[in-house]
Amino acid sequence: MRILTALFAACLAMTSAALAQDVPGSQEDLQFDSFAKTLNLENPGLEFTYKSGKHQGSSVGFHIAEPGHRKSGTFAPQNTSNNLESEVVSYRLARFLGISDIYNPVTYYQLGPQASARFKAILKKQYESDPDRRVNYLSTTAQLNSHPAWLKGIYRLRPRGQKFFAASLATESGHLNQSHPLASFIRANGPQPSTKPMFLSGVRGARSEFPRPSEKEVELARQLSNILLVDQLLGQWDRFFRNLEAFGHADGRLQLMARDNGGATVDDWEWHSLYDRWLSRYDRKVIQRLEDLASFLRGNDKTFASFDSPEKWKVAVGFLQVGSFNTFKRKLDLLVQKKLPELERQYGTRTYFPLQLSEVPDLESATGQPMVTPPREASAAAASVTIKTDATNGIVETPTVTPPLAPVARSAGDAVAVTPDAGISPPKAGTDAIAARRSQPVRRTYVTRPSERTPDASWKVRSPCEFPCFKTP
Repeated sequence: MRILTALFAACLAMTSAALAQDVPGSQEDLQFDSFAKTLNLENPGLEFTYKSGKHQGSSVGFHIAEPGHRKSGTFAPQNTSNNLESEVVSYRLARFLGISDIYNPVTYYQLGPQASARFKAILKKQYESDPDRRVNYLSTTAQLNSHPAWLKGIYRLRPRGQKFFAASLATESGHLNQSHPLASFIRANGPQPSTKPMFLSGVRGARSEFPRPSEKEVELARQLSNILLVDQLLGQWDRFFRNLEAFGHADGRLQLMARDNGGATVDDWEWHSLYDRWLSRYDRKVIQRLEDLASFLRGNDKTFASFDSPEKWKVAVGFLQVGSFNTFKRKLDLLVQKKLPELERQYGTRTYFPLQLSEVPDLESATGQPMVTPPREASAAAASVTIKTDATNGIVETPTVTPPLAPVARSAGDAVAVTPDAGISPPKAGTDAIAARRSQPVRRTYVTRPSERTPDASWKVRSPCEFPCFKTP
């Protein structure tokens, strides 16, 4: 316990400096970083309200608000339902992956003597009959009795707007509902999601003109895939017990949200195989970043996102225990060294969601090459593909491999075809699978922006992919 307390204190001090300089994030993330530096729950003017009720989870804690204002945040201590490490690492890892918009900002926080005394007084007025909440109530009370002047935990920002449990995606046993269309969209052997709007039952809009918020199937599938991917890497077992939420933006768009990420055991493999059955289709950009991260942690790349040391990255992302970090690395290596190569050999581009036109500038910057190459003679392994683009939604549908055609010239708006699955060679024993896959053509579709095309336009192109796979700056 003393070792963990020391690590927690060190993480409080070290990550604040690291976050200010190195951890990427959106404008909202950076605003939260600035806010967290000035957060002071010792302020007697703040209002504390007990976090109660079965719909608020089995972890105990309290909500924080300024007088006359809405509840803006929640403090929750370490207990059986709230793993501080998984809470913080999930959010910060999402920032490195560019998907923090589907996570609530959270950071480590240690209560001082005044806030600890106030929380203890609040607990004395409560009685918990629910078995899980009572265990956590007693645990928190015991911690405060043991050390009345401090209590370690996390501060989680409470976003504005009403959130709804995505009940249609969950079973009563806390698993992913396999009968829901989104469940099939995130499997490589399932249909590719389209740009058709999708609603979720029970989710109401933020404004009366949008009573039923909606989003494209492909975007909701991406969000769900990204949430479950992070869950698998960090040992989440509590996602479908009311911790997957959805809400409607003011403009009527529907979005998923990973509400609570503390129901996890980072140094554990119990749910890992279950996630393998649920998830086998991924967001290309997220996988690119994870592969670069894995290569960096293995010592093959010298830097990752401005970090030059895996130890510095481990601290900045929030890991507290060596065992947790080592298990995360093993799970990450298993994903990029084994699972992804096997999926690509079996399913090709169906392993990934359709490429978005908005992603092309990033890929161009990553490879240092233009996305359209000069016309060339096609190799025997090359295949032609038929690709449809939706100029309105910016989605490129999964290509269908057809018999090779004669070489064709391409304009600046054309796409680059890719090699078929047969062009992917398994890595040799003892080699780095990431390096092996980067050095050979992989069945992918890269596109440039269409110049003058209608939403129904389609065309055929032919040439092997010449760009290094999963290469980022």
